[in-house]
Amino acid sequence: MTTNPFDDNPYQSPTIAAERDTSSLPAEDRDILIKFRQEIVALGALWIFLGLAAIGIAAFLLAESTQPGLSVTTGLVLATGCLYVVIGILACCKQIVAVYIGLGLGYLSVIGNLFNLNLMTILIIAALGILLIQAHRVTAWASHLRGNGVPLSTKP
Repeated sequence: MTTNPFDDNPYQSPTIAAERDTSSLPAEDRDILIKFRQEIVALGALWIFLGLAAIGIAAFLLAESTQPGLSVTTGLVLATGCLYVVIGILACCKQIVAVYIGLGLGYLSVIGNLFNLNLMTILIIAALGILLIQAHRVTAWASHLRGNGVPLSTKP
C-alpha cells in the first residue's frame, strides 16, 4: 500500500477554483457587486460597439480614399477602433485595468475633439461624457469592493 507523500501537504495549491460564498457579504456589498458586474459588462459592450463602428468607418474610408493624407488619419481611427474592441472584451471579462485604459482613451478623445468644435463633435463629446461617467462609477464600485476585501471576480 503506497501513499502519495503530497496528499497531506498544507501548502499545496487548490485543484479547484474556490467560489466565494456571497451570502456572508453585507447587503450593501452584494448590491454593489451586482451593479459592478452589470455595469462593467455594459461598458465593455459599448466600447466593443464603438470600436467596431470605428473599424467599419475606417475600413470604408480606406477602401474609397484616393488622398494620401487621409489614409494616415484613417489608419489612426482604425487602430483606435481595434484598441476599443480589445478593452471592451477585457472589460466584459471584468478586468478593471481595461476600464482605466478606456478612461485614458476617452479623455484623449475629448481633448482631441475640443480642438475642432462643431455640432458633430459636441455630440461626440456628450456621448464620451456619458461613457466617462459610467467608467468612473465602475471604478468607484471596484474600489469599494476591493476595500472591503471582495474580489472583483466574485459571482453574486
